[in-house]
Amino acid sequence: SWRPDLWSTPLHPTGLTNISPGTRITSDTALFHDCDHREITFRQTCLPDASAHGFETKLEVLSFSGSYLSLAIDLPEDAIDGLTRDHIVGLAFTLNR
Repeated sequence: SWRPDLWSTPLHPTGLTNISPGTRITSDTALFHDCDHREITFRQTCLPDASAHGFETKLEVLSFSGSYLSLAIDLPEDAIDGLTRDHIVGLAFTLNR
């Protein structure tokens, strides 16, 4: 099954800081926000389970003063073919304060 580059391909560099709105993290993923203070960092790491395939993403946001933060992923045509409003695309998040 298809996975975005963010979770399937090693990135170089593996991390970003001071991320501007609309920054492309990969060719198919961008980060949007309206925060004046760009205290946002991104890091890709290998999954801790040796049997797992892919990578995990860590997004750290410090002193966020904006109203939204959006991770936008472009889906390939074959992934959206037949996709309707009745389908659910899910992601798992761990949020820490």
